[in-house]
Amino acid sequence: MIQNGDWAWNTILNTEGKVVKDDKVRFIPITSGAAGEENMGLCVGGSQSFCINSQLPEEDQLAAIDFLTWLFSSDTGKNMVAQKLQLVTPFSCMEGAEYTNPLFGSEAEISAAGKTAYSTTCNLIPDQTWKDSFGASLLMYAQGQKTWEDVVADAVSEWAVERDITNTANGN
Repeated sequence: MIQNGDWAWNTILNTEGKVVKDDKVRFIPITSGAAGEENMGLCVGGSQSFCINSQLPEEDQLAAIDFLTWLFSSDTGKNMVAQKLQLVTPFSCMEGAEYTNPLFGSEAEISAAGKTAYSTTCNLIPDQTWKDSFGASLLMYAQGQKTWEDVVADAVSEWAVERDITNTANGN
């Protein structure tokens, strides 16, 4: 058993020596035993987004829009999203798409059973550098190499650096 998301399917599928049949790979909700968790579903959320750089020439911005429109409206593009890239999307244009990732079916089964999904906040975390640094700091704390106060101080100061980078990039 591993804790992961539907994006991990290609890793699971291509693991040498895998013996579990594809249709037996499933999600289970993570619960803590607290009262009221009986109807808890999966933790869901997107940590990545599509965006178009406003600093690019208009021609490049329009080309990016055209590409994304093609990707989610043409049969070829939708097939690529659903079967090759294996991305779950919130877009209504993907209704009826044929997904080959069995974890998508597991997600749908849990939802159909009336379980309520809860959202992550990973899209509010600055970037992968901050996550990596924070994870390393937590490891050092767990190993007794860093105090909790130092973990908090590092997280706050590194968050401020990321905030400043973002604000500078946005012209603030």
